[in-house]
Amino acid sequence: ATRIAGRDGAEVLGSHVYAARLHDQRFRAMESGLPEQYQEEQELEKQRTIHDSLITRGLELISDSYLEPFEEICAQNSIPFSGVSLEGRNWQELVKDIESQDHDLIALGGHGVGRVGASQLGTVTERILRRVHRDILICKQKADEVSSDCIVVCLDGSSRSWGALRRGIGLAKSFDKRLLAVSAFDPYFHYTMFSTISGVLSEKAREVFKFEEQEKLHESIIDSGLAKIYQ
Repeated sequence: ATRIAGRDGAEVLGSHVYAARLHDQRFRAMESGLPEQYQEEQELEKQRTIHDSLITRGLELISDSYLEPFEEICAQNSIPFSGVSLEGRNWQELVKDIESQDHDLIALGGHGVGRVGASQLGTVTERILRRVHRDILICKQKADEVSSDCIVVCLDGSSRSWGALRRGIGLAKSFDKRLLAVSAFDPYFHYTMFSTISGVLSEKAREVFKFEEQEKLHESIIDSGLAKIYQ
């Protein structure tokens, strides 16, 4: 994120979410299981106050400890930085914050500290991906593990794929990588489709649809045109 921001002259916003209220709810849910000496209402209220203070302050300190090294990296590279600590459910608060601001690019780790087995994406990252309307950079490798010299862009002719190509060109410049554009098509799809339709059309429907003529036209287009379009 800082390398991209440095090249583009962008500002970086660091964001971390902590869940103090969730911990408070969990503590209250477990109160009935506390030892007998803590069951008196006066003692319970005292423990709630201590717990709330420790958890809230403790989580704030942890948030600060995540944001401080980020700020230092930006300072070392003369990149404007601002940090925000949000309270609530992690993915919900991030989505709300992202959608309420005019961010140009969102950078996330593919997994957080709670990675499970061979999962491809962490739950927070996946939930954000499905909900926000911004370009997102997902990092699945640590910086020192990246060995490829290539950035791949997938094209299907849509305006968003051209947007991805522009992003890819920018990233290739930022990271001194070569760019590979890939486009894929299925030359057999229409043959299969016409074969399936042929088995269910009545003679009258075949006449109206001009089935044989359409089939030949599609074969001609597919054989001579589809590959050229994608090329």
